[in-house]
Amino acid sequence: MEKPVPSTIPDTPGSYQFKDAQGRILYVGKAKSLRSRVMSYFGTGLGERTRQMVMAADTVEWIGVRNEVEALFLEFNLIQKHRPRQAQGRPLLRPVRARRRDLRDAGPAVAHLCRA
Repeated sequence: MEKPVPSTIPDTPGSYQFKDAQGRILYVGKAKSLRSRVMSYFGTGLGERTRQMVMAADTVEWIGVRNEVEALFLEFNLIQKHRPRQAQGRPLLRPVRARRRDLRDAGPAVAHLCRA
């Protein structure tokens, strides 16, 4: 796979997809900065599994969004829709820390939620 030109990648939050020669999605990820995250796959110090995925990929595409929350939802929806091989075995429901406000209490509380 050819390294993309950094100036062609937006420096915004979003989701990126590595695709093989047949157009199948190998991996879906999200990033605060698409440019930084995508370019990190073309540096040194990658794990063996990640390096193999990048070598198997034919193209990388990205979708920019307005904020990190939209990037999270976009990544989740793309994983659900395409079921990429690299995402299999990863738990889709993982704990998330969130603030919950009970109007009867004086201060905020921290609750553990699950992404669905």
